[in-house]
Amino acid sequence: MKCSKMSVRSGNMVAIVALAAMMVAGSSVAADNSATHPPMKRAKFLLLDDRIIDEVSSAELTVEEVKKHPDNPLFGEENPWEPRFDNMYPSVIYDKQEKLYKCWYSIFIESALENSTPREKRVSVKWEISERKGGLCYAVSKDGLLWEKPELGIVDFHGNKRNNIVLDAPHGAGVIHDLRDSDPLNRYKILLPRREATTVWFSADGLDWKLHELPGLDYGDTRNNGFWDPKLGKYVAFTRH
Repeated sequence: MKCSKMSVRSGNMVAIVALAAMMVAGSSVAADNSATHPPMKRAKFLLLDDRIIDEVSSAELTVEEVKKHPDNPLFGEENPWEPRFDNMYPSVIYDKQEKLYKCWYSIFIESALENSTPREKRVSVKWEISERKGGLCYAVSKDGLLWEKPELGIVDFHGNKRNNIVLDAPHGAGVIHDLRDSDPLNRYKILLPRREATTVWFSADGLDWKLHELPGLDYGDTRNNGFWDPKLGKYVAFTRH
């Protein structure tokens, strides 16, 4: 593949390249001797390959120091039913009708080790398996940065439903927003493979869920993903045994 070369001439210019920039290119720049490929049909290239640069003057390709943004994390273990965020396996969608980002995150709403440890000291506690209970929580955002955890009144937690728990469910439930399903009651789906039975939930709004059980696959220790494959005409699931 032949690439038109570019000159970089800039006094005291420092080229800063972050890993995120790798998402921009789309395809990599091939060597000049790849005559079997058609010419590139784009005008912008990443300055990561000196083979596309004729000359460099007063410039240096370097990697900027990574700094944590002060607003990270976007939210944390803030409530009594959030003692342990452990591989939250979040499912995030943007609802165009409501103009709202929606997030379902899978956590341990009960964890004996963390419950017995003051919150400010939990980060330094040695990880070990303790008695736990999973749950699926819900948060919303208008911009994807500032998140709210609404009081839903759905699941009882220690005698109180003023929380954002939508399901008392094992860890790793992955939410699917299925717009192709003609049944509005099945607009949202959850897949959770287990050994004894594969549990599937259906919901019209992503908040009220109805449980169905299918033959067991195996325990899916991950965020269990599913989607409709139009080529196969079937639902396809990805899990990890």
